[in-house]
Amino acid sequence: MISQLLALWRTLSLIFFVVAGALLWHSVSLFQDASAASRPVAADQKSTERIVAIEDSLVFDLQRAGLGQDNIMGWKGEEYAVIPAHPIGDTSRTLIVISSSPTHMGPVINEFLKHQSASLDDHNISVQSSEKDAGTAKLQARALIQVLAEKFKDNLNDSTRRREVVRGVAHLKNAAEFPQVSGLEGELLAIRAGYLPGMGSFAAFAGGGLLLLLLNIATWVWERRRRQQAIELEENTPPAAPLV
Repeated sequence: MISQLLALWRTLSLIFFVVAGALLWHSVSLFQDASAASRPVAADQKSTERIVAIEDSLVFDLQRAGLGQDNIMGWKGEEYAVIPAHPIGDTSRTLIVISSSPTHMGPVINEFLKHQSASLDDHNISVQSSEKDAGTAKLQARALIQVLAEKFKDNLNDSTRRREVVRGVAHLKNAAEFPQVSGLEGELLAIRAGYLPGMGSFAAFAGGGLLLLLLNIATWVWERRRRQQAIELEENTPPAAPLV
């Protein structure tokens, strides 16, 4: 039974190493985010940091916003709104607010719904796809908007112009990463609204990754030692006496 379990572990060990590495790698970014979250600053405060926590009142127009969707190795995740914003009194500085809040998603989706009677062209929705058939991608985008419209139907008519206090960790990103919003140039801060991780999240990911890595290494060492002992035992065992 133990031999079968060890054989199964060897088969899966590479996956465990990859998972442990991913957890440890993610914990590094979590540590950076959590460190920034502990000292939020105003949006108009000049900073050279590429990761900073923002806590400030911003003005943004949801009519200019776009939609995105998490995609991790082909697995589609949560949808989110990409909203251009600026600090109060500083219209020259553009920030990006990334939010999955119903009060933000609803008005953005409603803007797309206004064009459903016509075709969803590049002016109405930006579609980036590896598929050869762009028409198929646009049909999928239209279907996604209709699904989201049902999901956020209670928030479709929320205000499209607002001034809000936004709190969240921001990363300095290239404008090209946000094709949903036209007219962006250079680098800008992208704020994940409501995302303020603590050191507990970092500790959980780091501890889990380290534990899995050490357990995997310990099992490999123990199995190698067990096989070596089996070989030595076989070599030191005298051959059975021949039958006469």
